[in-house]
Amino acid sequence: MVIFVTIFLSIILISGLTIDLGAMQVFQQRMKRAADAAALAGAKLLPDEQAANSEALSYASKNGFTEGSKGATILTNSNPDGIHSNWYRVTIRAPYTFIFGNLIGLNQRNITVFATAQYNAYAPISITLGGIYGDNNPMITLSVRGPGSLYSNGDPRATSKYDNGNPNTEYKQTGYDYKLYVPSNYAQTNGTSLLDVEIFDPDSWGNWDSAGQPCITVFSLYAPDSTPKDFTDDVLIASYTVGNTKTTNGKWILPTGWNVDTSQWGTGTYRINTHTIDGNNANGFTLRAGPPLSHSNFFNPSNGTKITAVDLLPIRFNHSGNVVMELGSVPASAAGNYMHVSKFDTDIGGDLKIIYSCSSMAQTWEGLPAGPGEWVEDSFQIPSGYTGGTWYATYTAGTRDCSVWSMWYEGMEADTNGFVKLVE
Repeated sequence: MVIFVTIFLSIILISGLTIDLGAMQVFQQRMKRAADAAALAGAKLLPDEQAANSEALSYASKNGFTEGSKGATILTNSNPDGIHSNWYRVTIRAPYTFIFGNLIGLNQRNITVFATAQYNAYAPISITLGGIYGDNNPMITLSVRGPGSLYSNGDPRATSKYDNGNPNTEYKQTGYDYKLYVPSNYAQTNGTSLLDVEIFDPDSWGNWDSAGQPCITVFSLYAPDSTPKDFTDDVLIASYTVGNTKTTNGKWILPTGWNVDTSQWGTGTYRINTHTIDGNNANGFTLRAGPPLSHSNFFNPSNGTKITAVDLLPIRFNHSGNVVMELGSVPASAAGNYMHVSKFDTDIGGDLKIIYSCSSMAQTWEGLPAGPGEWVEDSFQIPSGYTGGTWYATYTAGTRDCSVWSMWYEGMEADTNGFVKLVE
């Protein structure tokens, strides 16, 4: 009888400890998810470490772990290894209370988990693409396709479905964003605080083929604010919707409400959004900003404004041939870090490579083309002695080729948009 009771109690104890171990594992997984969420949330706000810490603690709490509550301790740290200033780490320590373990003296066990997120900065890609700001580049223009276009036609964000008819997981109804930078001395430089934001040839083609339908494009202008990385609180100044009117062909158009007074709206970073709501063709256009036509210092390329793509740059080629495309500037702080260039559907005309170069270095790097409906990423390390510069891609393109480009580096700059990912 004693042996039976002993065996029975042992079975209960072992079963209880098994339950405890399983519950502790679930508890640890919850901690890790909370640390992951907190690290990603904090990293998004770098290099503002105070804001990052506050956001990280908030996300940890939303996921069940609050500093000082139920014995939890949460540590935050940017540049945790002293090498990566764009890394942000969150460490969570909390006690797990055993359910059955106290039968054998196991009351609590302290558990520690951590997660590290990395901020990657998008290099602002110039919309001039190597041409002159304010001129219609005869070789390359900006572009956006209608949601009914084929995925393999070169615009993965604007196309609502893959070629097989399934929903496109990359489709973003809000389209593409551009930053219009207006310097604080704009009025002093130009003799006026008035700013016209113009679109070249904003309407869409509708006769590429018998089945082609012009895309309906919506252009929106947003005011500058104190949170240039956050678009959710942006204030709309004006919108402009256009289809295939033909009346805007080959002309610079000033939409209603797109003539702003910087003494009212301020200087800094305005946002221009372009997206389509119908159609299956492409819309090629370009953008500029500067003093109005009525002013003596009517638009010129040196008026101080600059327009760059935020994360992805969609383009369209008007002619076939070899092109040296300006990608954008990368600061000296990226020295020693990795650069990444991702491109979609470049449709290179016979070339087997893309050549990357920089204005401040003689060195070049080779990359690979992207086929129809394909993303290809090139990565290479920037030399440690890098002093900053403008980057270019040289390759061969074909008439009406549409593609999308993105360039980023493993680093961060204040007010520079980017994305975060977990590295630990």
